[in-house]
Amino acid sequence: MAHEAILAKYPNQVRVDGEAVYFALGPKSLDLDDFTGIPKVIVEMTTLYRNPSLKITGTSPDTDILVSVSTTVHYEGELASKLIVETEPGDRVGLDSGIFRHVELKSGALTARANNSVRRLSLFTNASLTFNVEELELCRDGLTITVGGGGVSVDKIAVSEATPHPNLKLQSDKSNRGDYPLIQGAIIDGPDTLRLDKVALLINETKHQITISGDGIVQVPQRQTLTGLTVIDNPDHPLISLDLGAASSIRDFAGTCFIKRAVGASIIAVHDQSFDYVGVDPTPNRRGEDPLENATLRGAQIKPSSAGRDRIGELANVRVFEPVIDHDTYPPGWRRPFHSLHRLKSRAAGRPDRQTAADHLLDCAYFCKELDVLVTEKCGAGSIRSKVAWGRARAQHLTSGRVERWMYSLFRLVGYGQRPIPPLLTWLAIGSLTMFVAMWMEVDAHSYQGGMLALWVHMLFTPFVLLRFTAETQASGTDVLAGLGVMERQVVLLLQVLVVAAFVSFIAALRNYMRSSLPS
Repeated sequence: MAHEAILAKYPNQVRVDGEAVYFALGPKSLDLDDFTGIPKVIVEMTTLYRNPSLKITGTSPDTDILVSVSTTVHYEGELASKLIVETEPGDRVGLDSGIFRHVELKSGALTARANNSVRRLSLFTNASLTFNVEELELCRDGLTITVGGGGVSVDKIAVSEATPHPNLKLQSDKSNRGDYPLIQGAIIDGPDTLRLDKVALLINETKHQITISGDGIVQVPQRQTLTGLTVIDNPDHPLISLDLGAASSIRDFAGTCFIKRAVGASIIAVHDQSFDYVGVDPTPNRRGEDPLENATLRGAQIKPSSAGRDRIGELANVRVFEPVIDHDTYPPGWRRPFHSLHRLKSRAAGRPDRQTAADHLLDCAYFCKELDVLVTEKCGAGSIRSKVAWGRARAQHLTSGRVERWMYSLFRLVGYGQRPIPPLLTWLAIGSLTMFVAMWMEVDAHSYQGGMLALWVHMLFTPFVLLRFTAETQASGTDVLAGLGVMERQVVLLLQVLVVAAFVSFIAALRNYMRSSLPS
């Protein structure tokens, strides 16, 4: 439509300045079919209007619609009321100048100059975000926001009361991980799920547990603490990396932990749970520092494998490392008492599957040895240290020769001297066996003061009475083995020695389990 026709259709509302058409009083609707061939339409919203609305219909792919705020027609101002915008897919509608307190995007997409400011943006549809927003309100599930290349600042991402659990996707068109645009300063209060697609998100605070997935970078400012963050990612090819400022921390963390930087920072798992530590982001580190120097990782789990050994090497300079040991992630055969690499390899000829299983067990054995070295230096929890030491002993058991393997099999009955439960059960079992053997040899438990229970307790606490080897050294009436022959006494004495060994192993393992040596 020619300029004359536009002036005739919109009397007293439009002026022409070069190639641009200006609407002076903020029309309620525009039909883009009227503006074919006109490159720019500027809509000047006057501050005199209360909650003005702009509905754009039709299509004109070569036309840009820009909304500005003016106190009169010519001077930039602040629109204190709500601006309601409705567009159609493909329309290029943007905020051109002025300050908008509240923009409600009903449909279509919206963009703006980067220096514009919107105090509150309510989204009912997808949008292009190129301007700073104090509060981004999500009014529909499954929204997608495309972020401009320069990044934006969003003080708060919240939800409307009508949309209690929306999912939000933040995306850009960048392909280089180092160029991902940054959404900075956000307080997350509402969306349960955030999907990042080639963007970086700086989070100041989370109001509740939030799940993040996709491809992007999650940043935490210095000395800031986030509580309740879950990252869902592919452990073999992680794409969500964590970039933590100095002295910052993430508590109640779950999911996949792929770290870009965490110098002096802390990542702590949800209580009684763990997260998967899958390595350091290989993106070049411009500062040249160790990304995990003086970091604290509590509740981290590393899968035992050759890749897991690489992960242990990355943790050499951490301050505290408290892993979670889950034997379900270990190769089959790891916990079998008489399983060995020597036997597995001897049967692997011509069997690639068995050769692969042997290789996995060997990687696991080296993993446990290297993990024990790391935990001994970086972990202060005695229970974790004893579990890892048990794993190292198990690795030595697997890789030992035939004679040593049988000795380790007996040593395993007492938890390799590291875990208290196996020697405790062994102590109770041998004490019970000693009592039944004594009764089988016709020791009358009922004639003993206290009966069978007292006899069992006597056998369990043999360490306190073992020095009294013969009845002559005991007080009259205290020899529970009275009436037994010499050979029968020797059999019971041998079992009592085994009870002593199990009891001493239990005390030693309990000490190893309870000891604590905090790292310096």
